[in-house]
Amino acid sequence: MNIITRLVIASALPSVLSLSASALDVTCSSGSLGGLENVDRKETAITLKGEADEAALSYIGAELQSLVSLDMSECRLVGSIPAGTFAGSHLAEVVFPQSGDLTIEDFAFAGTRLQSVDIPANVSAIGTGAFAGCPLLETVIIRGASSAGFAFANCPELKKVMLAGVSEIAEGDYADCPALTAVEGSAACKSVGASAFRADVSLKNFDFGKELHFIGASAYAGSGITKVSLDTSTALVAVGEMAFSGCAELESLVFPDKALIGRGALIGCPALGYVSMGCANNVPDYFALGNSSLSSIDLPSETASIGRYALKDLSSLSSITLPPSIVSLGDHAMAGMTSLESITVEAAASVPSLGDDVFEEVDCRNVRVYVSDNLYDDYISAPVWQDFQIVGKAGVEQPGALSLQSVTCRFNGPVLEVESCIGDIAALELFDTAGRLLIKMKCAGRVAYADTSSTDTDIFIVRCTMASSAVAIFKLAR
Repeated sequence: MNIITRLVIASALPSVLSLSASALDVTCSSGSLGGLENVDRKETAITLKGEADEAALSYIGAELQSLVSLDMSECRLVGSIPAGTFAGSHLAEVVFPQSGDLTIEDFAFAGTRLQSVDIPANVSAIGTGAFAGCPLLETVIIRGASSAGFAFANCPELKKVMLAGVSEIAEGDYADCPALTAVEGSAACKSVGASAFRADVSLKNFDFGKELHFIGASAYAGSGITKVSLDTSTALVAVGEMAFSGCAELESLVFPDKALIGRGALIGCPALGYVSMGCANNVPDYFALGNSSLSSIDLPSETASIGRYALKDLSSLSSITLPPSIVSLGDHAMAGMTSLESITVEAAASVPSLGDDVFEEVDCRNVRVYVSDNLYDDYISAPVWQDFQIVGKAGVEQPGALSLQSVTCRFNGPVLEVESCIGDIAALELFDTAGRLLIKMKCAGRVAYADTSSTDTDIFIVRCTMASSAVAIFKLAR
């Protein structure tokens, strides 16, 4: 990448000369410079005919330094366009040979004054940085050629790319092209390489096709993409680390059912409001860290763990449902969820284990955790989980929880305190978990107390009957 940067600096050449001047016809023959030796070195436009080889092109690049236009459409080229041949030159227009197998080597046209590039179908390969750092390049057409990477990187005026029969976008091919707004024909692509569209802030939309199977690390990082729908890309098997990180305008992203998602794939997307993760994906470390606007997330139904810092600082998220197969939450996985009101984990087969500071900055006392009845006792005795308002399917709750029908029920040492906000309490009944009646008492007023010091159970079923005959039932641990 440093090489590309240097070539951009070298491209700060004088204004492009007029392309309207008649081109000089030059006939070449392989193994000989032919008519090239007689061309004035100040010539600005030539049309090559006959058969040219790498030596002829190297001569043109080195000796005809005023050349602005090169037409090779009537020429048969033997070999390739050598590496760096026209790099940093005045060249503003090039027409490639239309027949014969042709390759364009590394940095062949990097830093030139080209305004458009039309690569014909007979070009089979494009070298690393072949057209990188072209300051005036606006349009690119590619018909099937594959790239070695960074082919058009750092082209500040590139606005439109048209792909025909291109199955792979290589690493960094269009990285750092801030004016790029349209990529046509991308639906046929099977893979998008690492950093392929990195920092392309004007790229709002991209057509993700059903054949897509790979998205590389940081492929769209820092781009202007607004919505990503990968649910039709059923062949997708991997999304690289930081793939959509730092996308300031990304509003929603839908993953397909099965894909390996890299760390930090959605880190730092401040406008992100909704994420759906399919069924069998993973929730990696740093997955959506710091996305304060994210208010809805559908986690993979088959995932067993949520990675470290994966959902940290999702401060707009008020509720979340953990997958049925959940086993563990990593360090700081849900820290900073300051708006969290409920966690649903009713379908889990066991109490998920917790890493360090999983719920840091979360006011656990005001968050309800909905669990299956058979795991209720496990939750209210599990470290950290017991700090939440644990609610079973039957609606029973742990100490300190706001009850059904606006009745508060809590222990103060051995004394049970019951307070109603909706009317007088008529009676209290306390049972153990085997259903044996331990205490029965009549009450009057909105506050009632029951001394349980003479009982030997630590878990109580409390039935509170109101003067209105309404009943609230609680399950509490002393």
